[in-house]
Amino acid sequence: MSAEQSLLRSSTDSALTPHGSDDDLSSLSSPLGFRLSYLGTPLKDQSLSAMLQHVLSYVATLTRICLRSSAALLPSFMRDWKRVESTHLPLSRGKQALAALNGLRGVACLIVFNYHFIFVWTHSADVSWGTVIDTERLEEKEVIKYQGNDQKSPLQLPFIRLIYAGHAMVIVFFVISGYVLSHKPMRLMRAGKFEELQRVLSSSVFRRGIRLFAPTMIGTFITMLFTNAGYFEAGKGERTDPVTYQGTNEEHPVLYSTIYEQGSDWLRSMGTLVSNVWCWDLYFNNYDPHLWTIPLEFRSSIVLFVTILGFSRVRPIPRLTLLFGLVSLCLAYWARWEVFLFLAGMMFAELDLISGIFTETPLLDEEKDTSRSQRSFGWAWGAMMLVGLFLNSCPSAQPYNAPGYMYLSTFVPEPYNWQPGRPLQAIGGCLMVWSFMHLPKIQRIFTTAVAQYLGQISYAFYIVHGPILHGFGYGFVLRCWSLTGKETNVGFASGLALAVLVILPIAIWAADLFWRAVDTPCVELARWIEMRLSSGLNNTNER
Repeated sequence: MSAEQSLLRSSTDSALTPHGSDDDLSSLSSPLGFRLSYLGTPLKDQSLSAMLQHVLSYVATLTRICLRSSAALLPSFMRDWKRVESTHLPLSRGKQALAALNGLRGVACLIVFNYHFIFVWTHSADVSWGTVIDTERLEEKEVIKYQGNDQKSPLQLPFIRLIYAGHAMVIVFFVISGYVLSHKPMRLMRAGKFEELQRVLSSSVFRRGIRLFAPTMIGTFITMLFTNAGYFEAGKGERTDPVTYQGTNEEHPVLYSTIYEQGSDWLRSMGTLVSNVWCWDLYFNNYDPHLWTIPLEFRSSIVLFVTILGFSRVRPIPRLTLLFGLVSLCLAYWARWEVFLFLAGMMFAELDLISGIFTETPLLDEEKDTSRSQRSFGWAWGAMMLVGLFLNSCPSAQPYNAPGYMYLSTFVPEPYNWQPGRPLQAIGGCLMVWSFMHLPKIQRIFTTAVAQYLGQISYAFYIVHGPILHGFGYGFVLRCWSLTGKETNVGFASGLALAVLVILPIAIWAADLFWRAVDTPCVELARWIEMRLSSGLNNTNER
């Protein structure tokens, strides 16, 4: 989900200390003008005033060192606010669209946080408005969760429920990844630059695994250390309460008696996670089950690169025809929704290259010359966006009993019986992202400084938010409910709102640190390894 952000990423900090630093401590002086060279003066020759200056100089020097050291712990937007800038006009239409994809990814990651924040407390996070739950299709232990609930909350309505629809946002991640990863290769392919295309694909395949799995392993390794220190033990007893935890009972990491046993368990878990890319099963590792998408993303990326290579010398019309047939088989026959999303992103990238949205015409000039026919196309793209949002709002739980989705669910292929909402969500996500590329006014919301910042830290945020919720977040929600109560809807919502005001900033702060200390260095490490082991490779589109 996140490796491709180099197209949109601004320059990262070269170090964790602030810019413009002066490391020559001997040149430091206090506000009184006293320099460290004065320390050589014999004590008996110093007046009381001079000694006071001497002490103040030490205090000023130590304070400056401490401030400069602690500044590394501040979020990047507080350390250097000028770096957090919106990607705004003047841009060409295509460049703004690519920049907006970065912001869309960041907002989608925030929605995934919302989902994981509430899905342990209520099953309603996965159910649409007005759904009549068929308890015969549920396991016996799950039936109690659905009793006495008529699923009539306004927050469960289509469109509105997207603010916490985590499964729908995974769809968006994959479409964006397919689009961005294939954009440069498709451009080279259409220009007939096959030698450069081969270098780009070679580089992308080489670096993709490092880019995805290195931050994942480091993040779970840190979680393993916290696990062995007992960080997750406080919440384990609370999770046995089925009345409070009426949603998904997501297990905490298992505590072992020694660090050796804990580390061995972590190694086994990571070995299974990495080897999972060669099979088609889902794997939820012990230290962050939310990372089940990483093997899917790697596997789908490799399929994408192979498809680009295989279709590279095919003429455009036959290529698009073959590609459409391939994505249809992935969705309807093979039930590989994740590969469908990546290949659909590739198809949309070529269609947009054909349409000419990646020309260098300034967006302001283009909008001044908008004709009536172009405005009509704008309305058509807007209508597609609405259809995509509606389908992407499809619930994960029992869509065949949900108003608005009952009839559509009759077309869901049989292989999706265990995840009946995936096909409709996948089609909706594709329509939503593709229409998003053609709606400049909506794109501007996602090129603001906040959206671009969330896009920059999105992969780091995705990795760290789960352990933070398990170790601190869920327990803090219970403490907030002790103040607001949770027996009424108002108390339940107030407690969640109070908790998220504390937990979300902590998660963003941790993601910012992880982004600068781990994620960005891993990107540079992959680039360094490639350059050391290869020859004559140019920079590619992958971050």
